[in-house]
Amino acid sequence: MSPPWEEYNNIVRDVSGSHGQIIVLWDFDCWDALALSAEEVKQAYTHIISQHLKSVLMLNHETHDRIAFDIIPFVIEQFKINGYRLVTVSECLGGLPDYQRVKSRGETDVKIEIARSVSPDPH
Repeated sequence: MSPPWEEYNNIVRDVSGSHGQIIVLWDFDCWDALALSAEEVKQAYTHIISQHLKSVLMLNHETHDRIAFDIIPFVIEQFKINGYRLVTVSECLGGLPDYQRVKSRGETDVKIEIARSVSPDPH
């Protein structure tokens, strides 16, 4: 479970734990949800890739077509070119399901999405 704005407390920990969820926090936000240009977002990714980190847990928002069709393909290509292997958080956590459905008070299904992660290819 990735809490909004990375804000959580002991209550959130307890409730998440009672639903079998693990709190996952990202370590890189390219600010793609803001009104940044595609080039500005790509520059943010280029910068994080240039740091040669062992792993990067990215926060992405597919709120605009430019993100899904322009930025994400660029990001995937750049991480792969630089030796990273893209994996899900589920894989990092030992195979937990990517999504969980939890009934809310109003009996409506709430979809909880686990963010994607990248890590260097060990091969």
